Amino acid sequence: MIVCYDAEQNENVLDGLLLQELVEKTGRTTRNNQTISLVFEEMGVYAGGILAKIAFESCYIDLLAVKKEFRGKGIAQRLLEELEGRCRALGITTIYLNTQDYQAKGFYLKMQYALVAQVDDIPFAGTTRYYFVKRLCLPP
Repeated sequence: MIVCYDAEQNENVLDGLLLQELVEKTGRTTRNNQTISLVFEEMGVYAGGILAKIAFESCYIDLLAVKKEFRGKGIAQRLLEELEGRCRALGITTIYLNTQDYQAKGFYLKMQYALVAQVDDIPFAGTTRYYFVKRLCLPP
């Protein structure tokens, strides 16, 4: 029988199951979960921001956006560099993300992120999703 659970309740149960498997297979007892949220303001106005999630020694950039009227001023670069610096300070070795063909592929290439995969027609037909990785340092 399949039933509907509250999404948060289901997430907690699933997370617990996966953490149990993590302990059994790797001996690690925690994922070191954190979220980094950075905002760029110009003269008190929200211009853009970045939201990233840390687990283990990796950081996933979930969201990065700059308002149209503030683009071309280096704000995304400054946000990304700030995130990278904070990750280095925390001992994070890898940052990864995905973006769409109509978004920021060229920006991430410029910022020295390696394109590691692409998938066509995701999340809808006619688009391509790109996957990027940047090694901040070699894993131990």
